[in-house]
Amino acid sequence: MSVRAREAISVLTFLPLYLLFFLIGTETFLVSPLLPSIAKDFREDVSMVAHTVTSYVLVYALFAPWLGILSDRVGRKMFIVVGAVIFCFGNILASISTGVWFLIVARAIAGLGGAMAGPAMWAYISDETDQLMRGRAIGYGMAAFSLGQVVGVPLGSFIAGFSRWNWAFGLIGISVSMVSIYLFFRFRPLITFFLS
Repeated sequence: MSVRAREAISVLTFLPLYLLFFLIGTETFLVSPLLPSIAKDFREDVSMVAHTVTSYVLVYALFAPWLGILSDRVGRKMFIVVGAVIFCFGNILASISTGVWFLIVARAIAGLGGAMAGPAMWAYISDETDQLMRGRAIGYGMAAFSLGQVVGVPLGSFIAGFSRWNWAFGLIGISVSMVSIYLFFRFRPLITFFLS
């Protein structure tokens, strides 16, 4: 099989994970242009609302290394799916937030989901590809994550200009829920684990 054919198969195989990387990357920088709108809505200072960024990043940074190690022992597929569900839940909570502290906690939950799914996804891609395709498969994941970060700020600005800030988190949550459902059924052994 040619290198191009193997590359195409690799991209298609990991497409749901690349989409999840894109959504996590988008959500990471989505909130920055929304801060003035959120502050106005909650009647808080922008500096107070900025803690929503800190809560996400801090939880991700603190938990990702430990959850990555734990995923080595428990299983990557479970960490990917459960992490995606927690990330989705955090974004849905953010979309219905009624105050700044609610939003800070919701963003921390999303950070925990990202910290759980992220390292497991990188390791899963590495485990499931042969040595020849590993660098390319991981490179596509990095490209998807980076593209999400690049798209996050303009998407947040667009949403802030044309609708309420809540819609940004709701849209991410709905998108992640669809990917999570697909991954749950794709990783069939998880079904028997959760049903037993």
